[in-house]
Amino acid sequence: PGFEVLGRVAQRAGRLSLALGAFNKALSIDPKLTSAALGLGDTYFMNKQPDLARQQFEKVAQQEPGRSYALARLGQIYEDAGDFGNARISYEKALAADPENVVAKNNLAWVYAEHGGNIDVALKLAEEAKEKSPEDPTITDTLGWIYVKKGSYEAAVENLRNSVAKNPHDANSLYHLGTAYYKLGRTADAKRELEAALKVPNFGQAADAKRMLAELPAK
Repeated sequence: PGFEVLGRVAQRAGRLSLALGAFNKALSIDPKLTSAALGLGDTYFMNKQPDLARQQFEKVAQQEPGRSYALARLGQIYEDAGDFGNARISYEKALAADPENVVAKNNLAWVYAEHGGNIDVALKLAEEAKEKSPEDPTITDTLGWIYVKKGSYEAAVENLRNSVAKNPHDANSLYHLGTAYYKLGRTADAKRELEAALKVPNFGQAADAKRMLAELPAK
């Protein structure tokens, strides 16, 4: 346990090499120390070693303690790689293991909403996630974007303003809020948020944001 604690402290300090060594040492002493196994997987993930992270979380997912967390992490790894089918399966398994896993609820809602799933199921999952973590900007962004897709633009704005207030430089949240304002015909508000999103480097939805800006009436 002492090496596991060292790994956690080093991880939080950004000293990932030290964290990797500490977690591996902890597991060499006690291979069944689930917290160290999860910490090792998280550190690989933070260190941009997704293959090693995936292998580590797959090992933990075979165990009862930590299973839901490991499966949710696997979902994130698959999602980052663009493998949305396996991401969906992993998140579904995470929720089967622990129906209260908020990360799995939120991320599965996003995968359903963006990649061909049932939008009503996505909405239910996102609403349940918000009930558990009402101030989490990632969750309010997911819920707000699903409301946009459902045509509930006022509800979308209410949630997305929360996300932008907490993450004012997050391009996706700015774009989502700008889109909701655009759909409501709130020209000045849409222009402000979309232009802010376009100032963020490597913004993936830049073309669509520019299209909406070009379609806004001049004021």
